[in-house]
Amino acid sequence: MAVRTGTEGPDRLIGTSSVDTIYGLGASDTLYGLSSGDSLYGGFGSDTAYGGRGNDRLYGDGGPDGPFFGGSGSDKLSGGQFNDADFFGGSGNDVLRGDGTTVTIGASGIDIGFYGDEGADTLKGGYGYNSLFFGGSGDDRLYGATVGGFGGYDRFFYGDSGNDRLFGTENTILYWFGGDGNDVFTGGSFGNGRVDGGEGDDRLTAGLRLNFAFFGRSGDDRLTGEYTNDVSFFGGSGDDTLQ
Repeated sequence: MAVRTGTEGPDRLIGTSSVDTIYGLGASDTLYGLSSGDSLYGGFGSDTAYGGRGNDRLYGDGGPDGPFFGGSGSDKLSGGQFNDADFFGGSGNDVLRGDGTTVTIGASGIDIGFYGDEGADTLKGGYGYNSLFFGGSGDDRLYGATVGGFGGYDRFFYGDSGNDRLFGTENTILYWFGGDGNDVFTGGSFGNGRVDGGEGDDRLTAGLRLNFAFFGRSGDDRLTGEYTNDVSFFGGSGDDTLQ
């Protein structure tokens, strides 16, 4: 096992063929894990990280991070504090998380562009504004932002192909799209903008308070309202159930 530590300036650190732990520290660093299951810590600054082969762990820590590339293997990519952009899981069953901040409830990061790519991926919004989460192929799980009773502001979540599960946040959702496959959407509290199950036999459940529009599309869908105001449900083609 090799350990490499950068400086407070901008570093370019490359791992070895064994299991590496690499710390970027300050400034804007570029980290390369290469082969095996590596752990890369960006530290403060705007960092870029490449996991390479193996089951890697990439952590942004402080600063607006990205792009991060997990590569092959089942990787875990965490944005850390501040605003993160362009995280790519690659092949394998990956976990991508835009953490925002874990210190003050309601404080936020802005997570833009998280891509699960191939495999059964898990994408989790942080504690702030989540712009584009894309599950890719495989049976994915996509979660909106939530912390301590305060939610985030989720804009566009795409499950893509596969039997995906999408979980709403405790705040506003503008557009969630299940894509191909038998998808399940469970709404959170407060407002949901538009939820589209896409093709397949989907199960869409509205959450608390106000839900704008739910579309089952093709397939035998089940659309269910909960508690208060559900504005409009559209079953689409197929033998649908609206409750």
